[in-house]
Amino acid sequence: MHISVVIPNYNGQRSIEQCLTALLNQSISHNEYEIIVVDDCSTDKSKEYLNTAIKLYHSLNVIFHNKNMGRCIARNNGIRAARGSIIILVDNDVIVDSTFIEKHNKYHEENYQTRLAVISNLSFAPECIENSNFGRYMDSCYIGNRSSYEKVKLDYTNLPPSYFGGGISSVHREELVAVGLFDENIHGYGAEDEQMGYLLSKAGVRIVFAEDARALHYDFVSLNRYKLKTIEIYQGGYRHLLEQNPKFFDKTMVRYLLPVNLECDSAKLLAIKLMLTIILNKITVHLLELFLRLVDNWSCLYCKSLYKILVAGWGFNSIRSKQTGVRLVTYGNNL
Repeated sequence: MHISVVIPNYNGQRSIEQCLTALLNQSISHNEYEIIVVDDCSTDKSKEYLNTAIKLYHSLNVIFHNKNMGRCIARNNGIRAARGSIIILVDNDVIVDSTFIEKHNKYHEENYQTRLAVISNLSFAPECIENSNFGRYMDSCYIGNRSSYEKVKLDYTNLPPSYFGGGISSVHREELVAVGLFDENIHGYGAEDEQMGYLLSKAGVRIVFAEDARALHYDFVSLNRYKLKTIEIYQGGYRHLLEQNPKFFDKTMVRYLLPVNLECDSAKLLAIKLMLTIILNKITVHLLELFLRLVDNWSCLYCKSLYKILVAGWGFNSIRSKQTGVRLVTYGNNL
């Protein structure tokens, strides 16, 4: 056995069974991989299902937390318990294709002399985004669904650190251990993936896109849910990353949304930040949000640029808020 699939679960009753069913029906033998689910003290029926499932499948191992500890600790405990040399990280609301594990394994075997982190080709399940312009926008953000113009600018064999996604990626266990695993001081939603991508890239691990390793994301997209996610990641996770390393976002688009720093910002960056202060003021962002809510079901009025501005506005105003560390969402399908 040389592959371990690690799944953190918290209140995932809506999708954990489908997630495991897909992973248990793969094109490779069960002897070649194990599945480790770390239940983070779920309060729904997913815990009951997992207790039943471990009696039925010898390749399934479940670790039960006595209290909710957060996604990072759940992932880390799964990685520590893993017997495989390759770790595939999968979120509990992801349903993978039947050749998913085989494709990930193939990338690592064919590039055994290269240190890789392999990113899957993820899309939202059609029923999760139908009749929603915002859902359409969110789906277009996944790397495999980007426009031809956007794809031309990307090197799929050497992606920027920000493209690492911990819920649908694979990397050698020794690489994760070498960078210290996921940051257990990140308790809220988000930021742990950006940090892990940064650490792996800094350590010399190349992030690549596996177009043929396909999966569907069963997260029912809504403006309300994603707004809460954006607020929490900027007020919590991103602030934590900046405290650790003030230059963390220097090579990402997030740098434009951060508060002005007269000592470090270049003249060009200062000009852009001042311009965004005018464009992304709270009133403008609020009015844009109201408009996009109103036309969300009108596909003829879809405009990707407007959604980019809205999401940027949420982040821009959240990072400037006096609130810090507020838990607004929890991982898992409990909203």
